[in-house]
Amino acid sequence: MTADEFWKIVDMLDWKYADKDDEKILKPAVTYLASCSDEDIFAFDEIMSKLLYDIDGDQWYTGDSGDVFLYERCIALVNGKQFYDQVKAGKQKLDPDMEFESLLTLPGSAWALKHGASPDDYRHFSKYSYESFSNVANWKHLNDKYSDSNREDTQLS
Repeated sequence: MTADEFWKIVDMLDWKYADKDDEKILKPAVTYLASCSDEDIFAFDEIMSKLLYDIDGDQWYTGDSGDVFLYERCIALVNGKQFYDQVKAGKQKLDPDMEFESLLTLPGSAWALKHGASPDDYRHFSKYSYESFSNVANWKHLNDKYSDSNREDTQLS
């Protein structure tokens, strides 16, 4: 799966159900992805995880809890490639009042539909963690804290 294919699947989300039913919003993308190979489902998951990982840092942080910040970063993806690129470049801010946690369920739901299984049985683990604060290189205050801590430890020795 290419990045372009990833964005085409994201563009399948049906926003006429916005504020009503996340499952219905996701359904066209889930149905399409379920028709793909397991490798494509896993690749979708990898791309999604990497994109979320790449905007995990001080520059994008809205001040909310780690979970809420993750769900806010999902908004950058569901609004499409152009919006995501603007967020990543710092030209567009994340809105702390908007989130779309349900995006995270898309690959597992597609896999489950394909295999007649429960989404809880989905066992693919991305090499990138999309959890907030995972991309340590993007968190200057965390880097400074650990650097300062290391300097203090060195000075005390």
